[in-house]
This record gives sequence, structure tokens and C-alpha cells, in this order.
Amino acid sequence: MKLSFTVAILFFTTSFIFSQELQFSPIMGNPALRSQFLQQQRARDMRLEKLTGVHPRSLGMEKNGEDCPPDLPPGLIFVESGDSLKVELDTFGLAVNTVPPTITLLNNPPLQFGTASYADSIITLIYVANPGLPGIVRDTARIQYQQAGIVDTILQIPILVKRKGGTVVADAVVLGPGDEVAYCLDDELDFPGNIACSQFFQCPDNYDGAGNEFRYFFNDTCIVYIASRFPGTDTVCIQICDDLAVCDVFKIPFTIVGDTFSLITNGPFFDDFSTSNGPYPSRERWLDDHVYINSTFSDNAPSVGMATFDGLDKGGSPYNLSNGGVGDRLTSKPIDLSSFTANDDVYLRYFVSPKGYGQEPEEDPFYLEFRNKQGQWVGIDTIEGTGDIPLDSVPPFFFYAVKIDNPSFLHEAFQMRFSASSSPGGYGDWWHLDYVELKDKSTDVNNFSDFAFSTVPPTFLKNYTAIPLRHLRAQLDAEIKKTADGDIYQIKVSNRSVESPRNFADSQVSFSNLMTGASLGSTFNVASGNEPLTNTLSYKDIDVNFPSGSRSDLISSLNALTGTGPFTLQTEFWMESNVAEDVRFRINDTVRTQTILADYFAHDDGSAELQFFWQQAQGGEETAVQYKANVADSLRGIQIMFPHFTFFDIEGQLFNLKVWLGDE
Repeated sequence: MKLSFTVAILFFTTSFIFSQELQFSPIMGNPALRSQFLQQQRARDMRLEKLTGVHPRSLGMEKNGEDCPPDLPPGLIFVESGDSLKVELDTFGLAVNTVPPTITLLNNPPLQFGTASYADSIITLIYVANPGLPGIVRDTARIQYQQAGIVDTILQIPILVKRKGGTVVADAVVLGPGDEVAYCLDDELDFPGNIACSQFFQCPDNYDGAGNEFRYFFNDTCIVYIASRFPGTDTVCIQICDDLAVCDVFKIPFTIVGDTFSLITNGPFFDDFSTSNGPYPSRERWLDDHVYINSTFSDNAPSVGMATFDGLDKGGSPYNLSNGGVGDRLTSKPIDLSSFTANDDVYLRYFVSPKGYGQEPEEDPFYLEFRNKQGQWVGIDTIEGTGDIPLDSVPPFFFYAVKIDNPSFLHEAFQMRFSASSSPGGYGDWWHLDYVELKDKSTDVNNFSDFAFSTVPPTFLKNYTAIPLRHLRAQLDAEIKKTADGDIYQIKVSNRSVESPRNFADSQVSFSNLMTGASLGSTFNVASGNEPLTNTLSYKDIDVNFPSGSRSDLISSLNALTGTGPFTLQTEFWMESNVAEDVRFRINDTVRTQTILADYFAHDDGSAELQFFWQQAQGGEETAVQYKANVADSLRGIQIMFPHFTFFDIEGQLFNLKVWLGDE
């Protein structure tokens, strides 16, 4: 639900309670992340089922090792090769009189795989297995029990000697970023018994992408491994045990080969997060998917799009930070800086803002780190938390510039990493990052000479972001924006240059059908060429009128659509500055929004920034959202985004749905 509501939301209560108050707070979850993650999971599971013949969800993704190693068969005595064993002898019922018994350890036949001794004072047999025995062997210790010269019995004590568990380095695998492979251990296996269980085993390897890869068993000796995008060697360790509890650890080295970004070949490393389809960062520049790419979680960004450090993982769940700590990270690809020296003016520039429409990061800093020649992460800058900031206050984006002149950073695999600390519980303490540029020969280090869109424009619909086509056609004039009625497109532009104010040299608003690529109606200008625009390093809101001729052409195109849909229509705003810009800054001179013509109505844009709740709720609270059916229809379902609470379970709570029918 956008902060600038375009829908009348009506709130009712069954009785007036003086202390009851409707309040807003930052949203407790991210449905866009969860939806995208679930879609990716489903697609991944289908691919892996084709790869292995087994659907991952039918097995469970991880083996927890609760039954591994397995329990040994009852009644058998085991000892590992090279270890000793004490066996207490059971002589109950063997004594026939008061004469002390004589107990003798017999040597015929002799023990084959160890040595034994007997301590008469404690009625205990001590067996020491020979070292280096392979597989499993059987030895039998024989004890003679006699009393008053009469041999009562000879005790037969079978002892199974099994080999010690070992560590095996399995065949290495070379993968590209994101590659999927099914890996089975075969020649490496050498167990005396039948394989009983397996589990992943802790195996530190200092792999920087730990936690970004994906792996699971699809039988006891085979795993699926999906590589992260982090280059390096990820050593996966597996413990496999047989039914005699002989356990080996297998180390499987997965080497991920990644590419390196070159400032000489590729030009400056630059991302203003305006072109990523989201909700994850561009894979051309970044290695992880922790941050959320969006255009709505803060205001007055240098250009449309930002990376939000929201304390949620890529699946939209809070990190398990019971004591707080670093949650989200954004790690660059390796960048080759080996050709530069301290005199080449290599600078990293970026903008950061706390809070946005979230909670203020009171005691949760924002960090910048560089990777040195030794592969170590070195802290470069820490932006401290903000203290208390009112909910309705949105801090600006602040500019930062760091010169990279330390020789330890000027190497072929330099990386930068941004990260944000989170409070216990993880979610809510937001930081926002924008305009990240790493460039040599930086003479203009205090700003970006860029004139850009700062927000995504709204849809051409007057009341909704989605509407069924037949409802739209029934009231086209009433449902589409009309400047004569005061409806406008409001956009925001920013000028990040200190040189001079900027003007539009050219601009255009166009409509198209994404399903066919066909244009809809005629274009019109965002603003005239002599429109007075922003001063240096500032923002300006511009009201864009909808010319009646272009509006009529759009209505004609909508009437000409064939079929019932669904249709995805796109509105594109494009502009060109009166001052020539670097080509990398042109990407934020075009912004797009989509309008859905399907089988549902929607007021929101699918991005939830705030949630509402009742302070001092007494029960009986009601909320109504109004929709207008332009033709006779039936209501078959609704969709509601409930905040993702992590502190208690709300699945058992009940609520009633009511439908009011009548005139407006």
C-alpha cells in the first residue's frame, strides 16, 4: 500500500472508546520478497527434480543428524582399532561354596587382533585392540572359571574390532556462479557394514560465500549443491556412518569460478539501483541477495531505486539475531585495481540514508569494508545509529566519498562490502544505499553530475492500480485520469550536480501493451523545454498534465483491445537533460510503471511500507476498503497482506469478512 493513498479507506468501530486510537507503524514483513522467493523455490525444485528424479520437498532439505551415528546392535561388544575396552564379567550364580574362585585368561586359541588382561580384584577384562585394523574383525577372549579345583565354566567373550573413522578428501568440482550439480560419493566409500545415515558436518573453510549456497541430501550418499556467486572454494563436509557406527567424514571441495570487474575494460563500477527488476541486486555487480531493491521505502533518493538494508533475508524472514548483530550485506564482485596507484584518484562515492519509512536505527550502525591483498576485510567507515527520529520524519540521503590510495587495496581482487547492524528480532531498523560508484581519475568527487527521476510515476488509472478490463471499459472516462478534473501525474526529479540548474531538453510519456509490444495512444511531454527546474543538489516536484488528445487516444486503444486479458500495460516516462550527461547516468532518465487489467481490483502497488493497528484495541474494530463495480459481477475472493509477526503466532486468531453492497 503506497503512502500516498489513492483510495478511500473507511474505519469503523462498533462503539466509541475514547482511549482507542488508530496508529501506523513500519511494516513487519515484506510480501514482495516472500512472493519472489517462493516463486524461485518452486522453479528451483522443479529443476532439481529433473536433475535427481526426486522432489526436494519429499525428503526434507536438511539432515539434522539426530540418529547419526546410529545406535549399535544390542548385546555386542565393540571397540575401535587402537582403543582399549573394559568388560565387567558376570559371575553371578557360578560360586558353589565359600572357597574363593580362580579365574584364568586362556590363550588357546590366542587372540588375533589385540591383547587382553584380567584384573581379578575388579572382575574386569581389559582388551586393547591393535592399531591400524581395516574394516571389522572378531576376536574372542576365553575366561576359565574354577572353584575348589573344579572347572565350572569357560566364558566366551566375543569382541568386534572396527576400524576408526577417517577423513576422505573427495574429488573436487569446478562450478560457475549459481550452477547446480548432483554429487554422489561412490569410489570414496569403504564401509564394513551397510550405510545407515548421513549428515552435513561442520567444516570451517573461510569461504566468504558461506550461507549463500544451497545444499541437501537426496539419498544417504548423494547431495545437491547450488553454488553461490562468491568466487572461492567452498568445502562441504559430510559424515556418513554404517550400521556398525563406523563413521567417515568426506570433504568435497566445490570451487566457484567467478569473473572480475575491470575499471579499464568495463568502465566505472556504478549502480544507482534504478534498472534492477528487483527485489534483489543486479548479478552483474553484486554477489549476494540480502538487500531489498525498491523505489518506495524512502523519499528523496538521488534517483529512482535504492538498496534497503531491512534486516530480512532473501526469503523475507528476519535474521536469527537473538543478541543483535550484522544482518544484511551487499558485497561487490572482485574488482581489478592492480593497474592503479595512489596517484590515480580512485574514489568510491555513495549516498546513505537511515530510517526512510521504517524505524530509526538508533544503535545499529552502517558499515563499509574493503578487502585487502591478504583477503581480509578491513573496516573503512562506520555510520553510527541515529537516535530517536519521529515516525513521520524521513531523513535525507547523505553523500560520502572515500579515496582508495592504500596499496593494500590496489590489487586484482579488491572488493567492497556494505553491511547494516540489526537489533534483536532483526527487522525494522532500516538503512538505504544509493548511487554507488567506484571510478578512477575522479576529479569531481563531491557530487554526481546527474539529472534524474527520483520516483516512479503513478498509473494512468484514477482510482486503482489494477482493474478488470470490462469494468474499465464500462466507465473509461471516469476511471482514467483527467486533467480537467484535477487529476495529474506527479513526478519528482533531482539534480545532483553543483554546476547549474537543469532543464528538460526533451521528454515523453508513452503507453504500451507489454503482452504485444504495441503502443497505446499517442505520446505527450513530461515538461516543456523551458520548465524551470531544480537548483543544484536539490529536488523538485513536477505536475504533469494529461493532454485531452492523448487521453482520448489512450481510451480508443483500450477499447480496441481484444480478448479478456489479463493485460499488462506500461506507462513510460523518459527525459533528456539540456546538459550532456555521462552515459551511465542516462539509465535513470527513464522510469516505468505497470497497470494490470486482469480479474481483480487493487488500490495498492504491491509494496507495503506501513501497517496500521489499533492502540488499546477493545475488539469489534472494523476496516472497510471501497471498490466500485462498473458492471454486474460476483465476488469470489480477496487478498490481504497481514504483517509478518515474529514474536507470537497469530494463525489461530479469527476475524469476520463483511461485504457492504450499495451506492457510493
